[in-house]
Amino acid sequence: MIRHSKTEMMADSDMERELTEQGMADAVTLGKMFNESGINADIIVSSPAARAKRTAKLIARGLNYSESALVDEQLLYHAHPEEIVSFVRHFDKNINSLIIVGHNPILLEAINILGNKRVARLKTSHAVKFQFDTDSWEDIGPDNCKHMVKIF
Repeated sequence: MIRHSKTEMMADSDMERELTEQGMADAVTLGKMFNESGINADIIVSSPAARAKRTAKLIARGLNYSESALVDEQLLYHAHPEEIVSFVRHFDKNINSLIIVGHNPILLEAINILGNKRVARLKTSHAVKFQFDTDSWEDIGPDNCKHMVKIF
């Protein structure tokens, strides 16, 4: 789970806020870091907000993924943390790993519901990687979270 990269302060609407130059550089760096570390995903799911979509695209580029690996999900823009957890728990078993790009404070709260340790803060371009000891998305949660690390 990744919080979108640094954004401009003003835009015509919150949905249209774009990444700053630093935000774009951070997203590219994160994608390359994932690639070099062997972190990958079957799918990248992003909030439809411009800043999250752009972050997801730059991470995908760093991973050498095509844009066909990207999916927009409206829920990631405005949902309650429990709804995000439910959304993740309903992925098909053929999906082994995924990247979610979203927004605080919702994403941070969802991370703290799923993880086995508390994350106090999630800055822009920061991620939390989970590994769960289960074959079913439905069962993910703190009881079977065998690995959780904050990245960047």
